[in-house]
Amino acid sequence: KENFTTFKFVGWPQVVTLDLSTNYAKQYKRLFTSALQKPANFNGHYVVASYGCGSGCMAYGIVDKQTGKVYQGPTDDYGGNYQVPNNFESTRYSLNSNVFKVVGYSHIDKYQFNGSTFTRLPYMGGGE
Repeated sequence: KENFTTFKFVGWPQVVTLDLSTNYAKQYKRLFTSALQKPANFNGHYVVASYGCGSGCMAYGIVDKQTGKVYQGPTDDYGGNYQVPNNFESTRYSLNSNVFKVVGYSHIDKYQFNGSTFTRLPYMGGGE
């Protein structure tokens, strides 16, 4: 009689497809499908995708790498005449944080992502 050992592969890549249940996900299907293939870069298991929305404006979508669900970013990023710090892009969002920064006309707004929606954090004044 042969003995077989069953192995459980821990960390085996899960195949996730883009959730197209919203018009937003359908409208930017190509962008979000591409984003889903990239490593997570926001709040543990999300990836941020950006796209232009006219005249220097940027908009953001957040794709959940575990479910394929897409969330619209907190607001458009206008930039205006506000001078951002040199390291701003590297601190806009991070894999280890649920805070997302957006450049407004006169200051940087911070939003907290709770897994489905963004909540604007109080503005404290100063550079960021």
